[in-house]
Amino acid sequence: MQRVIGLMSGTSVDGIDAALVEISGMGFDLQVQLLAGNTYPYAPDLREQILAVGAGSALTMAELAVLDDAIALAFAEAACQIQQGHPAADLIGSHGQTVYHRPPRLPLLGL
Repeated sequence: MQRVIGLMSGTSVDGIDAALVEISGMGFDLQVQLLAGNTYPYAPDLREQILAVGAGSALTMAELAVLDDAIALAFAEAACQIQQGHPAADLIGSHGQTVYHRPPRLPLLGL
């Protein structure tokens, strides 16, 4: 049995979605039980910075590194909060923050 945290945030930047699950079994006998799930909102100033980057705001490499660190810290805080009252997680999987989404063009559909 393993306890796993999953973390992600999409282009809406409404917050970090977190889930803590317990996984047991193998193969076709795999079972997943949700222990906790929540969305942890970004601090308003961090959310605005992420939205600005997604809208094309230019950043220096130093500014990008600072923003990346702030996002990582917010994800770490969400991981700590989601497991409060539960044994420590064995694994964390993080999709990260989507800043820009460009789905593939479909030439047959003229998109």
